[in-house]
Amino acid sequence: MGGVINIITKKGEGPLRFGFLGEGGKFDTFRESLSLQGSKDKFSYSGVVSRVDQNGQFIRDGYRSTSLSGRVDYELPFNSSLNLNFSYDNSRKNLPFDTPFSLVKPSPTPEGRTLVQFVHDRNNSLERWSSVNSLDYRLPVKNIGNLNLRTFWYEEHWKYRNFADEDRPFPTNVYHENRKASRYGFDINQTFNVFKDKDFVILGFEYKIEDSDSIGKTIFLPTQNFEFHGKKRNWAIYFQNSLRFKDIMNVDAGVRIDENSAFGTVVNPRASFALFMPWQGGKIKGAYGSSFRAPSVSELRTPFFGNPDLGPEKGVSYQAGFEQTFFSEKLLIDASYFRLNYTNLIDADPATGKRINVSKAHVEGVQAGIGLKPIKDLDLSGNYTWMDTEDEEQGRNLLWRPRFKWDWMVNYTLMERLNLNILGSVVGKHSEPFDVIEANGRHRKGSTGEGYTTVDAAVKYLVVANKKSIDKFEIFFKGYNIFDEDYEEVRGLPLPGVTYLVGAEIFF
Repeated sequence: MGGVINIITKKGEGPLRFGFLGEGGKFDTFRESLSLQGSKDKFSYSGVVSRVDQNGQFIRDGYRSTSLSGRVDYELPFNSSLNLNFSYDNSRKNLPFDTPFSLVKPSPTPEGRTLVQFVHDRNNSLERWSSVNSLDYRLPVKNIGNLNLRTFWYEEHWKYRNFADEDRPFPTNVYHENRKASRYGFDINQTFNVFKDKDFVILGFEYKIEDSDSIGKTIFLPTQNFEFHGKKRNWAIYFQNSLRFKDIMNVDAGVRIDENSAFGTVVNPRASFALFMPWQGGKIKGAYGSSFRAPSVSELRTPFFGNPDLGPEKGVSYQAGFEQTFFSEKLLIDASYFRLNYTNLIDADPATGKRINVSKAHVEGVQAGIGLKPIKDLDLSGNYTWMDTEDEEQGRNLLWRPRFKWDWMVNYTLMERLNLNILGSVVGKHSEPFDVIEANGRHRKGSTGEGYTTVDAAVKYLVVANKKSIDKFEIFFKGYNIFDEDYEEVRGLPLPGVTYLVGAEIFF
């Protein structure tokens, strides 16, 4: 129930190994990565450095990124261990579109719809770098449990630049911003094995500090300049009890109490259970919990769309369902009902796009899934989710949340060398806040955004395995949106059509 940053990187094992991946494809996409891993005595390590370059589907739509991540483990006396995880990413994205405020036509009535026009932008870009790190220490305490200590630190910098476009018949946006956000702190918890393999308790304390700084300039504000500096401190205690009744029932219950310098005291309980029916291959499950989310710097301070008066978002969730297996677990069926009730949900105002608190809202739905393994090398699965969402204050659907989503997957392996994987998604309609004129001049009206269907496919062939100095050599092909569906998740921002990548990966 701790709320710290969690980085998951595979632990290094065995003698020193290297890996190289290279792939390229449509939109002048190129990706290269070099990895290593290994261990010796009490020391183990792993790391990856990678580079991505892509020109994108539009003019001035390029993206590039350089990243580094790794993990170092060391075994200490008394069966204790030290673990360092780190990651770094530096990227730049050219933004091909903009929505000049001079072309926005606000609705004359609260019931009407604002018209937003997209145009191709010639000099709009975002640079970002981030660093996420954690250091963990684990000490087993005989006949009690484990003492776990963690310190974590995170930092992110944004540099947003949008200069005036010359020779335009309308004023274009001018907006510059430097933004920095950091989060750091520590977490300490003790696990207690109250009754061996039957009753487990976690008791912990967390402290963290969040810093946010933003300095910017735009010609559309009266003073032209804007500046924000903020710091929040949060400490929390948390408790969780897990009961295991052999193969009959699992029960988990806990509570987290936060004291936030900006929003005061918040108490979030949580509970779940699973009732097993091993003689039938089934399980009945349920869960309850509450949540709390403070507004981000972007939601508070972004010019025109931010709202410094936002309050924290609170929620209560319920879930109940079952799982059932058949034919020696070759067939799995699961289904569940869920409901989330929100107070002060952070959402967008459909008329202006400005962030607001919705006093009452809910998300309610059902989820059903099926997994089938008819033969050893073939896996089939599908998952369907239906949702009903409502802003109870205004009596309308919540924005950008599809009515339903259906995902399916086929995975087949032939002779342990050739693997075929196909993924499909069918996404239903959703609510849109604005009418839009796209950059190509097409006029899009109405409050409903269209649904879409996409299919992705990947083929992988194992060329060499465990031969001399080569552990593994694979070649692969990946296809995205292979039926070239014309679709978008946000109106006015079309996503790529059919896209392909080919590449190879080798470990030695």
